[in-house]
Amino acid sequence: MSNDTENFVDIKLAVNPTESLSINKNDFVSGSSTVTYAAGKSPHDVIKNFMAYLDTTSYKGTTALDGAVKACSNFTGIQDAINHMISDCQTASSYTNFLAEKCGIILGNDDTGAITGSDAGGSTVKDKNSIMPESGSKINFTGSSFTVDGLTVNLGLYDSNYNFTPTTYSNLASAQKYIWQSAYTWWIKGALALNAESYGKNFGFS
Repeated sequence: MSNDTENFVDIKLAVNPTESLSINKNDFVSGSSTVTYAAGKSPHDVIKNFMAYLDTTSYKGTTALDGAVKACSNFTGIQDAINHMISDCQTASSYTNFLAEKCGIILGNDDTGAITGSDAGGSTVKDKNSIMPESGSKINFTGSSFTVDGLTVNLGLYDSNYNFTPTTYSNLASAQKYIWQSAYTWWIKGALALNAESYGKNFGFS
């Protein structure tokens, strides 16, 4: 790989610089816990319970995942959930039936499958436009940093070694400027609102 700077807009989240945040490759398990796997709970209930457990537990790693799975489903832990998913995949009559019956994903409608949409037990359909609405006109923001609901967003570039370098609006190409201003006008605020609605928490932001 070269050391040339990649010319794209990146977003640096100024959270707690001493805190390590990561996503485990097996986090998909919460998406498999629908009414079939967690009787009486909608997919939205499942993911909120899953996140609530992880937010309060003192356990780490697989032990934390096992506890979260138990708290939101009928599984005994992460491996039990994976085993059931594999078995259900292998015995399903079709991929569409598996997705609909086990994952709450219905391919033949307009709902995106978002946690807050009708496929996941919500009261309204969340299609590609309503999942994160862009109302009003795009704001002509030319700054290099902004804060939304406690989250600071900085404009910068990453090189091939993932070293972050701050940059300014004037250095951006036309398409990059559109992305940056859209993030300022709609996307960051919409993403935080969607997270709060979906997971029942806002990850520490006000």
